[in-house]
Amino acid sequence: MFSNRVAAKPVQLRTRRGGGKHGMKHNLRSHRFLLLSASIFLAGVLCRSQAATCTWTGAWDVTPSSSSDVIIIDGSQNLTWDSPLPYTVAAWTNLSSCSNIVTLATIYGSSGFTNLTVTGDMTINGGTLTHKNNGGATQSYRLRITVNGKLNVASNGVIAATGLGFLGQGKAVNDNSGASYGGLGSCQATATTVYKPVYGSIKAPVDLGSMGHNGNGTDGAPGGG
Repeated sequence: MFSNRVAAKPVQLRTRRGGGKHGMKHNLRSHRFLLLSASIFLAGVLCRSQAATCTWTGAWDVTPSSSSDVIIIDGSQNLTWDSPLPYTVAAWTNLSSCSNIVTLATIYGSSGFTNLTVTGDMTINGGTLTHKNNGGATQSYRLRITVNGKLNVASNGVIAATGLGFLGQGKAVNDNSGASYGGLGSCQATATTVYKPVYGSIKAPVDLGSMGHNGNGTDGAPGGG
C-alpha cells in the first residue's frame, strides 16, 4: 500500500555572510553592534527629554524645544519668541545684565501661539518684554502670559505695550482728541466734535487700545497693546 505521508524536508539555517561558525560569529557581532547603537540613540533621546537650561546671548547655547526647558535671557541682542520655540516653558529669567527686547508673537484667536505659559517662576530683572506691533485696523497681536509660579519684575525690568495697539473702532477723529475705549475719549469740543463709541470691557479689558489724534491734523500713535 502507498502511504499518503509526505517526508519532511530538512531545514537549513543560512547565515548572511558565509556559513558555519565564522558566519554565525559575524551575525552575532552585527546584532550586538545594532543593539549598542539603539541603546546609545535611546539614551540621547531620554537625556534631551529632561529639563535643559537654554541661554540666549544673541544666539542659543541650547535651542529651546521642550516644555521642561528653563529659559535664561541675557545680552543686548533682541529676540522674537515665536514658533518653532515652545509655547510652554518651565521657568523664565531675564538677568539683570540683560538690556535687550524680547518680543512675544502671541496672537488673538483660539489656535496658534495665543499664550506663553511658564509653569514655574518668571523673573524680569532686566531688559524689556513686549509683543509685536499691530499698527493696522485689526487686533492681531497682544501680550498674553500665564505664570503658574511667581511673577517678579525688578526695577530694571520692563513689561511694555505702549503704542502697540491698533487703529481701532475708538480711533479719534478730532484734533487734540483721545481715543475711546471703556469710556469716551477726551476731545476738544467744537461744533463738529465726533465722539467715537466705547468698546471692550472697563472691568476686564482684553481689547487693544485705539489711536488718538494730534493737534496738527495727523493721527497719533496706536493705543496701548
